[in-house]
Amino acid sequence: MASERMRTKIVKKKIGEVEANSTHEEHGEYDEEEPDVSGDETEIDKKRTFPMSHDRTLQLIQLIKNRECLWNKFHPVYDSQTHVANAWKDVSTKMRLPVDFLQRKWKSLQGSFRSIKSLRGKSITAGDKSVRQ
Repeated sequence: MASERMRTKIVKKKIGEVEANSTHEEHGEYDEEEPDVSGDETEIDKKRTFPMSHDRTLQLIQLIKNRECLWNKFHPVYDSQTHVANAWKDVSTKMRLPVDFLQRKWKSLQGSFRSIKSLRGKSITAGDKSVRQ
């Protein structure tokens, strides 16, 4: 348990350092060296994601948007594990964060989007019980 807490602290520290030095892909300012992440230090509690700055979240969304095979079910290589894994590795390299963390963050963002989209679709009249719950 103590070693798990230590790994979590190390990952949080790395995320903070990376966010402090982050750039955006569309400006072509990336340092192309491999991210410094080792197996033990990248294990993150699978029940939650760590906070990410607004700019970094937008950067993640843009990187995924540019890789249709990660989100478009009709893309020719959507079902190709090799292409999808390579796309996630590319995003991981550019973000300088572990793939598993980014995948959990993306799933969380998708869930938040669906939840908000569902609420917006409901009537916002005062008498609508679903809005008050």
